[in-house]
Amino acid sequence: MREGIRFSKIGHDEDFIEIEASVCDGVSFFSTSIYIANDAIEILIHVLKKFKYPEYSGTLPFGFGSFERGMAKGAIKLGLTFDKLGYIFIAAEIQSEHEQLCEENVASKASMHLVADQTMLADFIAELAELESGARTDAMLRSWKVLGRGRTSLAGTVR
Repeated sequence: MREGIRFSKIGHDEDFIEIEASVCDGVSFFSTSIYIANDAIEILIHVLKKFKYPEYSGTLPFGFGSFERGMAKGAIKLGLTFDKLGYIFIAAEIQSEHEQLCEENVASKASMHLVADQTMLADFIAELAELESGARTDAMLRSWKVLGRGRTSLAGTVR
């Protein structure tokens, strides 16, 4: 998988959709299954459409699932923040379903940091709309990884 965040629809019933959430920063990869409400993707689309530069300041938090023990499946939490040039910094936390290991209830987890731009976000919103309508089975927020003090993109490092 190339750098980014992908939501893939695995299945659904009258109450929930099961998605696989994956995050890749170009070096590390983590994936987990999550149950979401049937209207969660539609709500996410609505929220992301309001996330515009420079009108939005602060961090836009959103996520699916729960990081608490005893909850079904895994979880993902994302925070999107604009920098002064309009790039979108993404902090991603993702966790697997809790499982019994010896006498502990544990879950694997990862934190990753990515960078995207407004075109990548617009493409993601369009893919989410197609995922919600059933026209496709996945949606991906493409990004590039953060390296040191510069940002690495398809065109090279920006300082």
